[in-house]
Amino acid sequence: MNLGAERLVGKDAGRLRQLGLHADDIERSKELLTKALRRHHRVSRPKLMELLDLEGISTEGQRGYHILWHAAQSGLLCMGPMEGKQQTFVLVDEWIKNPRQLPQDEALRELATRYFQSHGPATVNDLAWWAGLTKTEAKAAIETAKSDLLEQQINDEPHYSGSTPKAPAAGAHLLAGFDEYLLGYEDRAGILAPEHADKVVPGGNGVFFPTMFLDGRIVGTWKRKLNKASVQITLSPFDPLDNATSLFADAALRYTTFLGLKLAEVVVGAAD
Repeated sequence: MNLGAERLVGKDAGRLRQLGLHADDIERSKELLTKALRRHHRVSRPKLMELLDLEGISTEGQRGYHILWHAAQSGLLCMGPMEGKQQTFVLVDEWIKNPRQLPQDEALRELATRYFQSHGPATVNDLAWWAGLTKTEAKAAIETAKSDLLEQQINDEPHYSGSTPKAPAAGAHLLAGFDEYLLGYEDRAGILAPEHADKVVPGGNGVFFPTMFLDGRIVGTWKRKLNKASVQITLSPFDPLDNATSLFADAALRYTTFLGLKLAEVVVGAAD
């Protein structure tokens, strides 16, 4: 049972009209994408865009993104392995050999259980926002999953967690711009002070800067400067932070090691 795709696709209808994408364009694009992926099994994003352009379906601006998004929401394709630095796409029916098909109540139960196990404590509104459900559906999901959840009152509002309590998040980490730790909630005030929210998402434009995580809270943003063989990390704490460079030195080293580069230095700059 597909719980959220139909509603999400419906919400996107206005944007498709703005982009000049009609139902016939979407359906023809799906046919072309299916044919290419059946033949090659996985194809990079640029090559799919080139294919559509050659067939007379313009991908300029955000048209290409919305075509792929629509195809993914309809269950046609999904992301495959990286090809160098390029994302590839694959057909769902080839990539997922034995999909689980659940009745709606079981699907809601599993969705709620998994969400609160990984995001709790969180609220019914958080689940609804994150999963694209109505509040009524989110409440029903929680009701079916209650035996697998822990409930607690925080600020006079019910919050839910997985049945196995987790230790509070701790330590210093450098999180990516769209990390789920911040994006996974409708209300982020518990981990990001509201007065600093605009420093993470300037102007509320939907672009999230990489963030500094310290003992469960977002305390600043950070950026990198890539050189040929090394990386410089610049920290921008929201408020003065003693020993910021030493606190985040290990996190910076983990990141640069992941990139296969040396850590040049960690410096503190002004918050944007």
